[in-house]
Amino acid sequence: MDGGFEGKVLPKGSASSDLYSDFDELSSARKECDKKILEWSLGIDSSWLDSNYRFFSVVYQKELEKPLWVLVDHIFNHQTHHRGQITTLISQFGFDVGITDLAWM
Repeated sequence: MDGGFEGKVLPKGSASSDLYSDFDELSSARKECDKKILEWSLGIDSSWLDSNYRFFSVVYQKELEKPLWVLVDHIFNHQTHHRGQITTLISQFGFDVGITDLAWM
């Protein structure tokens, strides 16, 4: 697999830079990205997951190589971490976020 997701090479800028300054634009881009990820995931082949992927880490500022299955798992799991952060921040502002346990929703 060459490049990043969809064969596009990702910029090597800061991970903390904002891609969107407008929330509506961010929301629209998020929906489009989710659609692309879903379509992409439907074509994943198990033999492909056994191979490695080399990439430049913006966070660690060096090249890394990881098994593709680890990176695919990360795509779907890491957002859970960020959703937990958001829930915590909203709660700290005094808002009731309601039930967050998936089994009870």
